[in-house]
Amino acid sequence: ATTEILLNETATTGIPINETTTTTAIPVNETTATGTPLNETTVTEPSLNGTTATPILVLVGVPVAVVSFTSIGVAVVSFNNGSVIVVSFSGVPVAVVSFTGVA
Repeated sequence: ATTEILLNETATTGIPINETTTTTAIPVNETTATGTPLNETTVTEPSLNGTTATPILVLVGVPVAVVSFTSIGVAVVSFNNGSVIVVSFSGVPVAVVSFTGVA
């Protein structure tokens, strides 16, 4: 139960990830800006632009997540436990966000 970094927020390095959409967001559900270890549980929250995200997964220990914006409107989130989710959104973000234990 900690603060989550959202895909349409500003990363800890100050680089906007998807500022074209600001009304809704899907959390990466992986880590916090204060360096809290990864150990969040499954969540169900609305994703960008009204697309509802199903429960993602339960994370135990210190998994690694990589969020890749592979094309316009598509983000692929890969976890080191083999789970993968695809997020749809608007705008044209181009970024790869990696979480390796802590932010």
